[in-house]
Amino acid sequence: MIADMTKSKDVDLSRWKSVPLPIESDAIDDAHQSGNQWRFLIEDNQLLIVQQKSQERLRPKLPFSEAFTSRLGLKFAGRKIVKKVDNGYLFGIYHGEHGGGLYFVSDDESEFYSLTNLLVDDLRIHDFFQVESKFFAIEGLGHKSISEGQIIEIYKDDVWKYRTIADLKGSPCFIHPNGDGFLIVTDNSLFKLTKNVELVHVLEAPISWNILYPTSVYFNRNEIFIAMRKRILKIENYESNPAFEWYVPK
Repeated sequence: MIADMTKSKDVDLSRWKSVPLPIESDAIDDAHQSGNQWRFLIEDNQLLIVQQKSQERLRPKLPFSEAFTSRLGLKFAGRKIVKKVDNGYLFGIYHGEHGGGLYFVSDDESEFYSLTNLLVDDLRIHDFFQVESKFFAIEGLGHKSISEGQIIEIYKDDVWKYRTIADLKGSPCFIHPNGDGFLIVTDNSLFKLTKNVELVHVLEAPISWNILYPTSVYFNRNEIFIAMRKRILKIENYESNPAFEWYVPK
């Protein structure tokens, strides 16, 4: 989501203004309906806050042939993501309340199978990540009263399989590298995932911010900035005594 985090850069909010926490239903609905979806971008060594085009995350280029992609058909609608593994790809789908899936596709596309029992499981894959030689994914759903998610490890026995590693107790938004581990944003919390794949709860969200569709995160010393629909959230002292401040364009 952000190109290079190795050098700390200040977030320029001079063209933004601080606003109250959107706890009233009208304020939340206004932000939810906004067409201004923000994200962070590092370009030419500059940290930018730019508008995210609506389809940027929905249509990644898939490494499959046109014939194979067309053969997938409507059954595989939704946001798609792939992760290269030996002799092929892990292929994840997120289609919200309509479903999802986790599959393996061989390099030559002759082998294609689901990692789940479709009569029982319906994994909704948000993102893959890797710790050394091991493969993982964040998975889950936030819809109306449903808020659930988990971290799964994806491993190869005779075929590719998965197992649950941790319960996120909420729907995941995204995962981002943080030092030698990761930061996971869910619809109600921030977690750290250590290099040993241990989940550490950092803080509770001041609102269920998933309705504002967080897109990306930026770390700067003891501050975290989260870009989302209509707003930028700044969290100071996020690991010790978190203070929340919300910004919209002036």
